[in-house]
Amino acid sequence: MFQTSTSHRMWVNKNPILSQTNAFHFHIVGQDECNPWQAQPYKLTPKDIANLSLDGASIIATPHVGLHPTSNNMYPHMGVVICDFAGNQCGRDYRGYPEFISQGGRKVFVAKQTESVLSPYLQLDVDKFLEGSFESLSRYSQRINLAHVQHQAKKDAIGEKNVILDSELLKYNFVSTFYEVIMKNENYILAENQKHRKIFNRYCDYNGRILDSVQVDTQPVDSFLKLKNAHELMITEDTIVSAEGYLPIKEVMIVLIAIVSYWKQLQLLKSHREIRFEIGDVFTVTGRDMMNYLKGDSIRTTVNRIYTTLLESGNFSWLPNHLRFILIPGGQLSFLPCNAEIDLTKSAVRLIEMHQLLREHDSKMTSINDCEKSEAIKRIRPLQNDFLQEKKYFQELLITRRGFTQYDLLNGDGVDPQIINGLMNISFEVMKKIFG
Repeated sequence: MFQTSTSHRMWVNKNPILSQTNAFHFHIVGQDECNPWQAQPYKLTPKDIANLSLDGASIIATPHVGLHPTSNNMYPHMGVVICDFAGNQCGRDYRGYPEFISQGGRKVFVAKQTESVLSPYLQLDVDKFLEGSFESLSRYSQRINLAHVQHQAKKDAIGEKNVILDSELLKYNFVSTFYEVIMKNENYILAENQKHRKIFNRYCDYNGRILDSVQVDTQPVDSFLKLKNAHELMITEDTIVSAEGYLPIKEVMIVLIAIVSYWKQLQLLKSHREIRFEIGDVFTVTGRDMMNYLKGDSIRTTVNRIYTTLLESGNFSWLPNHLRFILIPGGQLSFLPCNAEIDLTKSAVRLIEMHQLLREHDSKMTSINDCEKSEAIKRIRPLQNDFLQEKKYFQELLITRRGFTQYDLLNGDGVDPQIINGLMNISFEVMKKIFG
């Protein structure tokens, strides 16, 4: 059972599989336990993850971490950095609907564009913004770029140091070589991929629209890096510029996150020689969308082939043969209510407290005789019934929740500390049983 970084290291050192120098594997740990030690990430608790981060592990959250954006509030407590993929991977940010701002259950369309474009290109319609009378958003009333407002709101909500842009992953000196290697081996990497035929399979035009197939007389890697620099400029400087370029498939960014994280670990080692570091101390937290995306065999094969290609290229001798890349199921936190959802918050707190009482009762049952057990079961049955009724009530509220957008962060909505503290010692698997 994978519990902490220490136990993981002890297990890895004893595992003969990991000593095979001729085996190249890039492991993604999902619900199917597809990894050498049959680890099940759903059995991890937020506290386990926090302990991993204290060991110096690099933990980054990938896009769409939970259906409700304010669930991100829990990740700083777990040592997780949110990676904002604004404007990178999809033709439109379907989950967040960035062209809408929501307050009190009312959504107002605040973008000047009416077609689907990447979020850095969405321009704020100041007149509609002011008509909405969003008093809590007044500090953004002079801004023009919606992606800038969104990114700044995330920083305001969960801390400046807890949010990075994905463009920051592209500023390391080995990134260009990374793309050169995989582009040279494109046919091999995508041979088993059922969905994609090219590494750079989409093109973003000057207006931020995504085109599936465009032949442009330019180098896709250079075009992509320039595009991401332009997106960063738009997001950080609150401006909108005309920028176009290619975008890669998701698998490429997944591998790049792991490599950047590993490289950062190596730098940590050089500066702190007393810190122990083993292969495997690189983690990411992902939402339900990404977990489902990575379940496909062709996706796993593509990720594995990208990593194998890098190892065999001779340009990445500092990478290990076995780089453990663990996906911790952040999607399990999508139920977290924010403090604006008063009834849901109260119900969640009650469920956590009831579960704790039931767990304490179960632990006592192991130390009493059969006669006492009969009476103990009678005493606990009302609490069990109350728990089931509360769970049913919570699920009914969850189904009818008012529909948040990412801009609820602007209102200062966050997850109640009682919920965060109550979940720290509960595994993701148990969370699902409590709230699912």
